[in-house]
Amino acid sequence: MKKTILALVMFMFFAPAFAQESSDDIRIIQSIYGKEKRDLVGQFLALSPEDLAKFAPIYDAYEVERKEIAKQRLENIAEYILVYGTADEKEIDKLTLNNLKLNSHSDKMMAKYYAKVKKAVGTKNAAKFFQIENYLALSVRMSIWDNIPFLDELDNK
Repeated sequence: MKKTILALVMFMFFAPAFAQESSDDIRIIQSIYGKEKRDLVGQFLALSPEDLAKFAPIYDAYEVERKEIAKQRLENIAEYILVYGTADEKEIDKLTLNNLKLNSHSDKMMAKYYAKVKKAVGTKNAAKFFQIENYLALSVRMSIWDNIPFLDELDNK
């Protein structure tokens, strides 16, 4: 019963994010930092107006791809929550492999955009972009994972 209630509560927590794509990322970032993600990135990079004009379209394209991966992550987490405590080896394997695949896609996407940003606004700015994006992504992931039980965690209480 405890698992069912937890699954329902967790699903209610994540369900709105599916309708709003990765608005959970934005909400979490705003709750932690009190700013929009775009504003944080812009403030951190502190680009000249000329460099900002080169960077903005690259960042916009990056955000489209990043949000799709974030949406898939949330879907994977929601599936984990729904099968928590009842998943068999096959389901656990599928969810874990999907998570690994999403991590790989995310890393490849970041490498692609690092190269684009580097070409547009230089290595130092690209490295700063890489740093802030990784920091924000890890902050969001940790915030979400802090609210999800590990396999068998609730069974051991």
